[in-house]
Amino acid sequence: MKVYHGDTVKQNKDSLFSLLVLAGLWALFHHRVLFLGQTFVMEDSSRFFFPLWKWGSDVLHQGLIPLWNPDAGLGTPYLADPEMAVWYPPLRLLYFLFSPVSAFSLAIVGHHLLGMAGFWCYARERGSSPWAALAGALLFGFPIAVVCFTWDPAMLLAYAWVPWIFLACERLWNGRPGAFLCFSFLVAMQMGAGYPLFCYLTVLALTLEWLLRSKSQLEKLGREKWLVCAGWWVLGLGLALAFNLSWGLPFFEFKGLSNIDRRLGMAQSLPLENLMTWLDPFHSGHPLHHSSPIPYWLSSFFMGIPAFVAVAWGVFKRRVEIIPLGLLLFFTVLAMGSTLVLGDAAKWVLPFYNWVARSGYLLILVFFYVARLSMGVFAELVEGKMEGKVEWTWFGLTLSFFLLAFWTGTPMDLVSAWVACAMCLFAALKDFFPPGARWAFLICAIVLSLGPPDRSVNLTMERAFYDEKPLVLEKTRMSGRIYQSPKVTDSYGVLSASSVSGIYGHLKEALAPNFPLAFGQEEVSYVNPLMLNFYLRCYLWQGDGPPQKVLDYLSAQYSMNEEGEISKNPGAYPKWFSVRTAGPLRLWQGSHAFPFLLPDDLRDTCVILNSSVYGEYSPREVSEAFRDPGRIDLKAQGKGRALLVSSETAYPGWSASVNGNRRSLEIVNGGFRGLVLNDGEEEVSLSYRPNSFKLGCFLSLLVLGLWLGMVLNWGRERFNA
Repeated sequence: MKVYHGDTVKQNKDSLFSLLVLAGLWALFHHRVLFLGQTFVMEDSSRFFFPLWKWGSDVLHQGLIPLWNPDAGLGTPYLADPEMAVWYPPLRLLYFLFSPVSAFSLAIVGHHLLGMAGFWCYARERGSSPWAALAGALLFGFPIAVVCFTWDPAMLLAYAWVPWIFLACERLWNGRPGAFLCFSFLVAMQMGAGYPLFCYLTVLALTLEWLLRSKSQLEKLGREKWLVCAGWWVLGLGLALAFNLSWGLPFFEFKGLSNIDRRLGMAQSLPLENLMTWLDPFHSGHPLHHSSPIPYWLSSFFMGIPAFVAVAWGVFKRRVEIIPLGLLLFFTVLAMGSTLVLGDAAKWVLPFYNWVARSGYLLILVFFYVARLSMGVFAELVEGKMEGKVEWTWFGLTLSFFLLAFWTGTPMDLVSAWVACAMCLFAALKDFFPPGARWAFLICAIVLSLGPPDRSVNLTMERAFYDEKPLVLEKTRMSGRIYQSPKVTDSYGVLSASSVSGIYGHLKEALAPNFPLAFGQEEVSYVNPLMLNFYLRCYLWQGDGPPQKVLDYLSAQYSMNEEGEISKNPGAYPKWFSVRTAGPLRLWQGSHAFPFLLPDDLRDTCVILNSSVYGEYSPREVSEAFRDPGRIDLKAQGKGRALLVSSETAYPGWSASVNGNRRSLEIVNGGFRGLVLNDGEEEVSLSYRPNSFKLGCFLSLLVLGLWLGMVLNWGRERFNA
């Protein structure tokens, strides 16, 4: 690899030009979003992230912290869900400055550019030329699976920080000033970006690389400096974790009450045939015309044929770095999961590796190390000193792999693939073209090899898709929870239409789960990877959904059927009311999804865990005086001792104040909030103020203050110098 030795005029020009090329290709790829007013709708981007991120930003604009979401799934923690990215500064800034649709789109395209720029800077820090850095950045930013991260934006946000963290760690290992601050801050950003598992994998890769490089680092730094550097590295990770405790502590409180253990038990490994996607991106089918139990963005290795040629040539010629090559092979095997055995064995060796339920998550490290190795090989090919007019090994490997790609499924009439092949071949003609031209050939080969498949999965729609309400909401004045049965919800998993707009237009108009939240509605049929166990028992019941009496109790004001027709439920109860009788909770004897035996008349009777409050109660007229996401004020008019019950989830952190005095809440009907009022007590205020958030927020702000102090100290030293 050629080492960068100074800031010459030519090098500066090359750096600027390579960055302009990178930005231009990024802008061209996202031109529909940047210039034509379109936005991302595919998969989870529209069915999960947009409505929930918009909901949270709306609450923040009210001056409130969205700790709790009362509009989804009978009430559920919001900030405690990592994918909500409430504590992620870049997302908060975008939603503060722009409309929800613009902020959502800019978060996706901006982080795509951020990731590629990070890789370019990382490559330059390691001594690569501007053109090698450009090649590596394109290979890091445009694998087809990464393009599909726009379908799961939290993954893209977390992925974008991978090269920046490697850059900061490289500077930390080299003793560069400010490296510790940058390292701890960047790890914290990746951890809070919505997919903390990617942070775990990034730190895992850094740890393994640190261990493998420790001998050379000891010789370079000396034992004392090496230990100091290791200490700063561990402290940086600790600060990053502490900054994220604002949501991290609530998450661990949420974890024990959620379905996460069951989800982690549904491990998915890639089948052996997925290795063919190195050559043919759609070997297992195009994601728009293929149904697979493994998400497409976690199953395709495709990074373009030039990258595959580069790694193979580098290995054959022994022109690759040994440690990155070893890590690439290691993470490729891990990415196959139990298929190649090592994925299962790693759970017994690597701490917390059991959280990697889908082996395809490891693809992010595969992409990083392929890009890192490829740019070094490209530099050796173009800038290295080699004998002969033509590099025949490169020539032969290029022809072999491109022909193999055509044989495995790449269309023979795909002109761009043939041109990419020709460009790759021209790069081997050392005495016929100058280095600048050969770099241009390689960059074009990468773009032409990746461009067509990337474009085929980068599907967008007009922003009116989010801006305009569904017709069913325009025609009716709806308020209250909307219910869809599990059967109807499952039907949305397999959709077909003549266009993307047809598919997602149907979902929107049918008010499929999560869509109502984007338009100010409440829903029972909440869908999220992380859900409360109690909610799932209520919603799924015995697989067919709750019976009518329970549906009424859940305050489901409206129901949607399979034809997308909405009907009002006249028997729906209010969310809070009083009952006359409270008795003991009894368990079912069978294997029902909901394990409690509920009373026949839920309007009049409830079951309760606390035996001291069994008995008869006086009726009250209950009304809501005030409500926001984390607080409810009630008036319960009437005389005598009363028991208020609700269809809102009981959860740690909820407390009540009665006539200004603290009062503990009861758990009624298996997992809902209830409250006993004595004679003369009529005013009730319930609030969600979890201690886990208070402690986590204090520690987060403490770390923020420490970072600010380090920045000010660094600025003072620079000024005095």
